[in-house]
Amino acid sequence: MYLHSPFSKLDITTEFDLLFHEIYIEWEKSWIRKKEYIDTNLYQIEGNIEAWRTVYLTNEVTLLLYTINSKKVGYIGFSIREDSLLITELLIKESERGKKWGERLVQDFLRFISDQKITCNEIVIETNQSNISNKIYLNTGFILDKIIENDRENGESTHVYIKPFHS
Repeated sequence: MYLHSPFSKLDITTEFDLLFHEIYIEWEKSWIRKKEYIDTNLYQIEGNIEAWRTVYLTNEVTLLLYTINSKKVGYIGFSIREDSLLITELLIKESERGKKWGERLVQDFLRFISDQKITCNEIVIETNQSNISNKIYLNTGFILDKIIENDRENGESTHVYIKPFHS
């Protein structure tokens, strides 16, 4: 338990550049894109900061920086759609991987949304089938709800995890 929340909300209009250059570019190394991104300005992360900023603003994504002991460990993004909270991304900085931060981030996030009285019936996250984080979602109470076959550029499928939630 923390005296203060490990999450700080980023203002997408003024602080997105910081997130983008410090953390987001790391995502590009391992991101297996959905086929719908091919031949769009969202295919490549680097060099497309304004396109991505627009996506986040248009979709009302909340970005939270995850900091432990003054160290930026990673971030999580989410948006609310009807009665579902969609986790749009979760990333642990490359230098912090392998230290169980992903599982702690998810657990802390569940406490955070409860403390913030964010109301939803379920939490949903979509990821590619080979994503190392899949085990984190299962370990934190998510269940594999469905598989969207062959919708990634490399032929992989998308796994959709859900977790019932009531704050």
